Amino acid sequence: MQLWTQTSGATEVTDYEPNFHFRTEELDALAMLRAARKYARENATAKTPESATNLEVAVLGSYSTQYASSCLEYLLNDQSGERAQVFDGEYDSILSSILDDNSQLHALEPNILVLLPDTKDIVSFVPKKFASSAKITQQVDEVVQFYERLWAKAPARSTILQANFVLQNLRVLENLDANYAWSSRSFTAAVNLELMRRRPSNVLLSILSNLRAQLEKISGSIIPHVICTGMVFHWIFCRKL
Repeated sequence: MQLWTQTSGATEVTDYEPNFHFRTEELDALAMLRAARKYARENATAKTPESATNLEVAVLGSYSTQYASSCLEYLLNDQSGERAQVFDGEYDSILSSILDDNSQLHALEPNILVLLPDTKDIVSFVPKKFASSAKITQQVDEVVQFYERLWAKAPARSTILQANFVLQNLRVLENLDANYAWSSRSFTAAVNLELMRRRPSNVLLSILSNLRAQLEKISGSIIPHVICTGMVFHWIFCRKL
């Protein structure tokens, strides 16, 4: 794999080969789930000592994330050469885990905190039809302020990998959705853009808003682990540069 690097004002091409034993484009979702379950069974009684762990990952979502966590644990420990501990949050536990100082999340203080929110989380903020530009801006700002507070409350040492909001394929207004900023789809896109503009340096966003078409052939319950895996391995790859 060739990477472009900047050295003393000159651009050089360097070779970097990550310690991964698979190609992500060849991953099959169901096969990965089967491999992850097999790995979990075979290692049910074997626990990696904390002193031997070099990576702690916490996965929190607005939905069940056990698929994401189990596949991630398998890929990190069995395939990538990492020695990882993966914490799987309870169902819809983003708020409770981050805001509670005594939660397992804060006790773990993971290197990586994966947040998988759902577009349904911001439905109540979508402006009414024919809302003014000022009102739309206010609603977008309220959503972003909410996540800014969560980011600030998360464990200090965590790099936060957060999925942005998927743009729903269902368009109530059909093509009119693209012409009005108060439509649900336009509002979601505006929130994603503002989150990108205002994210702190320890927050990385994964662009999921345009992945719906590619993921529609995959069972909805499997989508989170596909998303989560890509986000975390992108972070690991960048860390090795």
